[in-house]
Amino acid sequence: MSFWKPEPTYPPDATYTVTIKATDGQRDRWERAAERYGIKSRGAFIAWAADFAALILEAKARADEDRRFGMGLWKPHAEK
Repeated sequence: MSFWKPEPTYPPDATYTVTIKATDGQRDRWERAAERYGIKSRGAFIAWAADFAALILEAKARADEDRRFGMGLWKPHAEK
């Protein structure tokens, strides 16, 4: 799965269902985005968007740690 070219449906190993509360505006926006990216449903779009957001946030956290470590403000935990 490429995050720049999302899959049109859920991954075959997806086994969990998540319930999300949304406004009418959010539902409409997610549906339009799903259509724009060729994803077959709002749910599949939300799953892709959540994975994408998690990767971006993880990369940001690692970059922040690297920056703090380089400035001497953060030291990694000692290996056990």
